[in-house]
Amino acid sequence: MNKRLAIIPARGGSKRIKNKNIKKFYDEPIIFKVYKQVLKSGIFKKIHISTDSDKIKNLLKKNNIKVDFMRPSAISTDHSVINDVINFVLKEYGKINVYFDEVWIIFPTSVLISFSDLRKASLLFSRKNVKSIMSVSKFPAPIEWAYKIKNNKLIPVNKNKLLKPSFSFDEHYFETASFYGINLKKVPLSNISKLTNHMPFILPQHKSVDIDNKEDWELAKKFFKFK
Repeated sequence: MNKRLAIIPARGGSKRIKNKNIKKFYDEPIIFKVYKQVLKSGIFKKIHISTDSDKIKNLLKKNNIKVDFMRPSAISTDHSVINDVINFVLKEYGKINVYFDEVWIIFPTSVLISFSDLRKASLLFSRKNVKSIMSVSKFPAPIEWAYKIKNNKLIPVNKNKLLKPSFSFDEHYFETASFYGINLKKVPLSNISKLTNHMPFILPQHKSVDIDNKEDWELAKKFFKFK
């Protein structure tokens, strides 16, 4: 089996939903629900929760989840990019001669994915032998039908395409912010930030909620209950 590292990035600061990564989702902190699915998948050699928060670290410790090292504050701001976290974590493990074939980012609020989703994605990733894989979902309507709002009026983004039937357009997809994986045998650390053209792992729309605000949170709860 490939030596896979799962990184669950869980910084302490969150503006729109306070303590989002450890806020209770039904009966327990949301990050625990995600961690349990990652663990249950059985495909990871190591699961590392990357946090700068002592509060999160202590909560994890009380539940027998060890944080091997803390994330520096310099890469834990609102403007930090996840690739910096990946580089930091891999280098820290490298200092103790622990290396991996793949690194996966699994976001701490991706509560709608299951262990079977992760298993299926890992099998697809291995069979295709590509550089990276990313969870996506299909836009429910053609993006060519999009509007923007200006001066409280709806303005078509592309007026010439607005009245064309949906079958005239290609399907388009968006990142679900659930997970993505990188093949470290094919991608050196210095090139992680340059990755494009990921292999898609297509999630249904009811698993594609990216929890950024309270409305997203409530919608995710409804879909989770349905699941």
